Amino acid sequence: MSTLQNYADFHRRSIEERDAFWSEQAQLIDWKQPFSRVCNYDKPPFARWFEGGLTNLCHNAVDRHLKDRADQNALIFVSTETDMERVYSFRELHAEVQRMAAVLKAQGVNKGDRVLIYMPMVAEAAFAMLACARIGAIHSVVFGGFASHSWPAGSKTPRQLRSSARMPARVVARWFPTSRCLTGDPAVEPQARQSGHGRPGFGRV
Repeated sequence: MSTLQNYADFHRRSIEERDAFWSEQAQLIDWKQPFSRVCNYDKPPFARWFEGGLTNLCHNAVDRHLKDRADQNALIFVSTETDMERVYSFRELHAEVQRMAAVLKAQGVNKGDRVLIYMPMVAEAAFAMLACARIGAIHSVVFGGFASHSWPAGSKTPRQLRSSARMPARVVARWFPTSRCLTGDPAVEPQARQSGHGRPGFGRV
């Protein structure tokens, strides 16, 4: 059987036997609390997947691989602009994510808080995203290549734009290859004020 046929059969089963298929796939990751229902589609078009379940995406992306794959490659960062390449093992990635999570916690970030990540395409951006998932903070990413005045609008979801929800509680920013704390930075802080929601906290990365 060809690889294409295998894929077609795999995809077909995910549709025809949805709950059985996704229940099997869900066993490939770790769950802190098992789910009681694969998919609740009682109120279409809204769906609630893996109802009752509790897991952590950072744990599944990093921690669960430490036992058997700690020294295998987990993340490969390549920059064509600076001609740099850096390979992180699962052990090294875990240490970096732990460090970033500690930075966020020190800034007062807790589960359910909102964090805006304003970074270029550097490995630290991945560390920040994983750290947010580890803590349980909601994160939004604004590409650091955008001018700073573009991020107040870009940091809002469609729902936030409709409801004028508050700005993120913290902004994580870093300009490669130098690092600095952005508190009072003229390139960013005025954009927080421009939103009309006050001044968010800034974290050192």
